[in-house]
Amino acid sequence: MKKWSKYNHIIPSERYGFLLFNTMNGCLLCIDKDDIKPFIQLSNVEVPDISQEDIDNLSNLGFLVEEHEDELNCAWHINEVLRRRYDPTVMNLTIAVTRDCNFNCIYCYETDRPAIYMDERIEEAIIQFVKSNKSLKALNVVWYGGEPLMNFRSISRLTKKFLELGIEYTAEIITNGSLLSEAICKQFASLNINKAQITLDGFEDIHNSRRPFRNGGPTYNRIETGIECLLKNHPTIHINIRSNIDIRNKESFHSFHKYILERFANDSRVESYTGFVEDILNSGCSAENLNISNLSQKSDYMVQNTNNGVAMRLLPEKCFQTCIANNCYSFLIDPLGEIYRCWIAMCDKKYKLGNVLDVKNFDYKKDALFMSATDYIFDEKCRNCSVFPICDGGCPLKRIKSIFEKGERNKCYSNKLLTLGRYLELYCDSLKQI
Repeated sequence: MKKWSKYNHIIPSERYGFLLFNTMNGCLLCIDKDDIKPFIQLSNVEVPDISQEDIDNLSNLGFLVEEHEDELNCAWHINEVLRRRYDPTVMNLTIAVTRDCNFNCIYCYETDRPAIYMDERIEEAIIQFVKSNKSLKALNVVWYGGEPLMNFRSISRLTKKFLELGIEYTAEIITNGSLLSEAICKQFASLNINKAQITLDGFEDIHNSRRPFRNGGPTYNRIETGIECLLKNHPTIHINIRSNIDIRNKESFHSFHKYILERFANDSRVESYTGFVEDILNSGCSAENLNISNLSQKSDYMVQNTNNGVAMRLLPEKCFQTCIANNCYSFLIDPLGEIYRCWIAMCDKKYKLGNVLDVKNFDYKKDALFMSATDYIFDEKCRNCSVFPICDGGCPLKRIKSIFEKGERNKCYSNKLLTLGRYLELYCDSLKQI
């Protein structure tokens, strides 16, 4: 007889009785309270009061599995994660063309923001760094800073050289949006910049109090004008408007989200979403008492937003890819050519791996901190976890700091069961509305 899958979760639900969800294959069943007994029996390895037809149906849905099938499915999942991570045909580069910025955001982790700009010598070294991968077929670049548009010349020069490599090339930009002039916006399409992340922290007064210019001046109207300009001049651009949330602006996000979509005429090229303010480097950029930091608070907030009409993905999916920090051919390169695995780590030299001007001295041992020493894929506790397929292990830099700097080896970094049932209920609610 087949056995109960270790990836099954029976979750009580006020609205649906019980929810049965399998994290390996994504199957979800709603079960009436009066019908839950045989499922409990199966989970307790008892002989169930259930027909053979129902047994067969549960087997076909993956809730009942053959001996060792869970282990084989887990091995396949890990193999797929590793295959994507170590694929030499795809390279992802985040390129910070400057550390300088014209904003003075109250929570910025780049607390120093030196006026360092990439020059042509570093640009040429980056091209050689990319060309050294003889298997490369596709290059994805994220333009980053500081404020990257303060060094638009480097973006233009590097893009021209990337396009001459004869490989597939795509690009996006993380920008504060204040320098989106018509002259710059008209060039985005030819530079293959088809996605932009721009931050607005709420309505005008809230945003200006959190993200002013360096001289203290307001930035909100300049950004809205820039977004309009970009939409006008780039038919295929996709703009993600991010709002960095803490307790000071959390109550207004759902109404601001609605406003933004209406403001840009529900243009399908515009999306609005939240990010949570957090001081991972302990740089003092944000106060812990102001942050929405623990999992319960984040879950409450996301559920509240969903109930207020903010769209989000509710049904958990398998997680095959995480951030660039543990992808073999993914790097951040700063204006001086220094190489990092993590965007945030750029602000701390102890995480530097090398320099594009001297790739022979790349620090592979330090790189192993990100690629394997703290990787959840190689953590036995994580591999044996029942939510492993839908978990990304959390922030790799957080894992490094906890394990190697604090000695907290058993800390769990994932979104686990606390949020699972609540999101599944909301997903079932959304199906009723279709």
